[in-house]
Amino acid sequence: MPTEENVKRWLLETLRHTSQMMCYSELFGLDKRNPELPHDIVGPYNKLEWPVILGCSLGYDNLDHHDEDIYRMTLESVALHREHQYHHQRWVGHNAETAEDELRFGALDIICASLEHRPYYPRVDSLEELEDNLLSTVEGGKKGEWKIPWITQIIGMMKAVERPQIERITTLWDFPNIGVRPETYEQIAERMQACLKMLREDKRYKIS
Repeated sequence: MPTEENVKRWLLETLRHTSQMMCYSELFGLDKRNPELPHDIVGPYNKLEWPVILGCSLGYDNLDHHDEDIYRMTLESVALHREHQYHHQRWVGHNAETAEDELRFGALDIICASLEHRPYYPRVDSLEELEDNLLSTVEGGKKGEWKIPWITQIIGMMKAVERPQIERITTLWDFPNIGVRPETYEQIAERMQACLKMLREDKRYKIS
């Protein structure tokens, strides 16, 4: 079982990612088609469900992948999330029916994830560094080259606006609204409290 500290870390990083994604997607008008919003915390196998929390939280103590069993569990949790979430399906399984804004949303997700230093994702420290290393950052290597124009487009859009101050979010309770619509903020807060209740009652975590 993951430690309480690592579960809390996963939840906090999820909260920051969701808030950042919703700030940008609302600002850029990319929130119209996705039925699973707020990002990453609703829909099947979202990041606040235990099968995803489990492996991803365990990953923090296995950053060098020295424990193959834990690394496998982390990858399984990530795979569950990606296989079942709408935005990943539209990004990975893109076809002629995939809307351009859905591809832009997928590109935004990759960019934000790359900047957030996750235990299972290539690390970059700035948009400029991401631009310089696009091919190595994009999953799939040569097969993923089609993603690069969309990522480049979104990087340009992100450079033109102020980056949301996700570092202001330091708690899972009464956290600040860093720029999302009021109704979106309420939805995010409600989902987080429901998750904490599940962890307290079903998994015996006392996360404060």
